[in-house]
Amino acid sequence: MYVLFAFSCIVLMWAWWAALPGPFFAIASITIMLMTALDIKTMYNQEQFYNTAIRAMSRTDCCLIHEMWSKPDFVKWATIFLRAVSGLAAVIACATSWFDRERFLSGHYFFITCLWSTTVIFWLLSCLPMFVCLIQCAANTKYAQVSAQISSKEIIMRFRKVYSLWLLHDIVLGIFWLYLSIMLYDLSDDEDDSEWRTIFLSMLSWHILVVAINELYMHRYYSLSPATDRRKDISPCCGPRNAQTIWSLMSILSFVGMYVVVIVRMQNGSLLKMGTVSVLSPLVFSASQILFVVSKSFQSSSAADSMRKYKIQKAKTPKTRLDQTSLDF
Repeated sequence: MYVLFAFSCIVLMWAWWAALPGPFFAIASITIMLMTALDIKTMYNQEQFYNTAIRAMSRTDCCLIHEMWSKPDFVKWATIFLRAVSGLAAVIACATSWFDRERFLSGHYFFITCLWSTTVIFWLLSCLPMFVCLIQCAANTKYAQVSAQISSKEIIMRFRKVYSLWLLHDIVLGIFWLYLSIMLYDLSDDEDDSEWRTIFLSMLSWHILVVAINELYMHRYYSLSPATDRRKDISPCCGPRNAQTIWSLMSILSFVGMYVVVIVRMQNGSLLKMGTVSVLSPLVFSASQILFVVSKSFQSSSAADSMRKYKIQKAKTPKTRLDQTSLDF
């Protein structure tokens, strides 16, 4: 899936460079669908950290309108549904931006602005189930037993750390996009679109900051393996134990490469005019996308190897009950 997503992003960049508006909007719609599918796949996959944490949560009492909010599975499916609706709304908004471009350029902004704003609102609504999950389901002191190397308590503690960061990321990102959607008229009503550029660049800065924190400090919490003290053992810098760190750095570098291309374009010429200063921009963007796919593939391979080793070890050892103690706050 990452390969398809990266390929669509590369083609999208080359379509912008070649100033082909029709193919650009068509590929943009495909890219949005792939991005939505990747997000949903992470929540749906049974062996992913997210789904394991949801299965480790027990049903808890809830003071909200309906008892369905007390079910961890409902939180997951509500998030998936709202993310799917948000992705569909983005595709519709993207297609409408193409078909209704003449009216937009002539000063009729309301319809397109409403469509993009609706997309962002659905995105923000999709954060609500995760918020409920963090303060309700993940706060329950009773855990369900799951098949993992660590206790359900430890899984939920890691879940709270990881998804608190991403919930904050998604909400702030949604606020940025909502403002940019409302201010779309600023792109064509006059020559001064500096405010729109500033907010867009601020949004990119926020995203790369969270990506860096996630890759450097939070990525180890996605693992279902016991934590190890890395200070006790000395290993080569390019040894297997450091593979995750190396590929995390490569992932950050790929984002930096992509965002440098976007930032350079944002600072030159009208934002509604397609094309780049030179062919170097799509080349750097393409190389960064390839590096991103390679880094994600190796990270997934490392996680799969860890899970495979655990299953082999589990088959050779007797079953034991997991810890059912309470959370420490």
